[in-house]
Amino acid sequence: MPVERLRRRKDIQQLFLSGQVVSNRIALIRYLITELTVARAAIAPGKRLDKRAVVRNKVRRRMREALKLLPIVENVDFVIVPRAEALNLTPVVLARRLKPILDEAGLLEEGDNAS
Repeated sequence: MPVERLRRRKDIQQLFLSGQVVSNRIALIRYLITELTVARAAIAPGKRLDKRAVVRNKVRRRMREALKLLPIVENVDFVIVPRAEALNLTPVVLARRLKPILDEAGLLEEGDNAS
């Protein structure tokens, strides 16, 4: 199932107030289980990652592509904050590196062997 974009400020604030956090060397993920029938994600590379917007946008696009390769559960909102190690990775490698952390958080569907 495709992951939609998490856009509303109210939803993101709720996520930061009551969400849980998992992280590894590639990214920090803050997530919240919802009652919706879709998965929604926001990718938020900060200026600490790189001061150039072009680089932050590139990481954001690659993360979005990586999420398309993973079987994300339907009832979750999450924010991904990429870290410096994610800067030069391809979407396939990003998906492979994100898979364990998403699995730890319980955000991957059971029984699928994607990536």
